[in-house]
Amino acid sequence: MKIRIAIPFAGLALTACGQSEAGRPNVIYVFPDQYRNSSLGFWSDPEFAAEVGWKGDPVATPNLDRFAREATVLTEAVSNFPVSSPHRGMLLSGMYPERNGVVLNCMSERPESSLREDAECIGDVFSAAGYDCAYIGKLHADFPTKNNPQRPGTYVSD
Repeated sequence: MKIRIAIPFAGLALTACGQSEAGRPNVIYVFPDQYRNSSLGFWSDPEFAAEVGWKGDPVATPNLDRFAREATVLTEAVSNFPVSSPHRGMLLSGMYPERNGVVLNCMSERPESSLREDAECIGDVFSAAGYDCAYIGKLHADFPTKNNPQRPGTYVSD
């Protein structure tokens, strides 16, 4: 049985899924922030319910439930800046908001809140170690600009 660790701020999961061709673990980091932790169906499963002091909501999340059974699920964590963009900036860079530049939620009206271009992030570390890296979803950690080649995936529509 896999050891399951704890993280309940919106169901953060970090997992090693199998091995790559190079023999290193594949790493998938999931950061869902649009729902509360108890709104994941697997918390009603006795194996997971025993790890937390609350009851899961009566919801059906079959794909996330399957993913949780194959992953390491974290049930406890604390953010010293529980606002979306600054928190993401800290997770990515390992630096406090006043150091990494993401001091407010990022949006086109706030160019002053953006991840520093020289910030070494977890993706940079994995890439330097030979991993192929991708970010899927909203980065929400830097000032959105049209097709910024330094920050792929950032785009503001007209």
